[in-house]
Amino acid sequence: MGKNTYKNAFLGAVFWTCLIAGAWINVASGAEWMELNNCRFISNGINDGDSFMIKHNGTPYVFRLYWVDTPEERDDYPARLREQAEYFGITPKEVEQIGREAKLFTREFLKGNLTIYTQWENGQGTGQRYYAVVNSDKGNLIEALVKRGLARIYGYIKAWPEEKSIDQFRRRLWKLEKQAKEDGRGAWASGIDVWDPFDYQKKLAALPDLEGKLNINTATKEELVLLPGIGLTYSQRIIAARPFRSIEDLIKVKGIGPKTFARIKDRVSIKD
Repeated sequence: MGKNTYKNAFLGAVFWTCLIAGAWINVASGAEWMELNNCRFISNGINDGDSFMIKHNGTPYVFRLYWVDTPEERDDYPARLREQAEYFGITPKEVEQIGREAKLFTREFLKGNLTIYTQWENGQGTGQRYYAVVNSDKGNLIEALVKRGLARIYGYIKAWPEEKSIDQFRRRLWKLEKQAKEDGRGAWASGIDVWDPFDYQKKLAALPDLEGKLNINTATKEELVLLPGIGLTYSQRIIAARPFRSIEDLIKVKGIGPKTFARIKDRVSIKD
């Protein structure tokens, strides 16, 4: 059976499952949305301000927000960085700073149970991503990012799952951006304090793991170096030694002795 056949079979199963469960939301334009309840954020190296991994019923998905674009936190895409800098009227380095703040804000915002609305539209970019609208108990993430000056209004969508009209949402979003400009929030601030890269890593390390523990069998190099006592060399050795059958196997990695293991054992796991 070919790859496309598997994909079509999967999507067909999803359609009928959701139809029976009554999960489809019909909006004024006639577009159909799927509502995924009780979703959870997953710590992963691909996560940033507007793209992140979510687990639903045990299955992980990568979603990208409709309608907004948070700044890049690195200069991997110089042209995009310059485009974002022009939008906000700030320097590329300041854009990277706002990208870092957006990533931290989104991670905090997505704690707890989440509701995802998606049409399974291809979210572009590296790997398989799907465009989505994401709500937590704090509200709508798209609105929250724009309100705090952490994202630019970007992209297009034909319908909206919670509005009588997409124009209604569009007007509210532009109003939030206008207020953010007037208040000098986020990227609209008159002066932006750019963090030292090491200070940024410390801020990331201080965050609680929303999955409880870091999966040492799937964690990225960037995530592993945030563990106490684990630098770049040890993170590479951990990746090379995979898979681990227990967290105690970490002691077999060259350089990770009982003392280092004692510091990290309560922060790691071998499963999600």
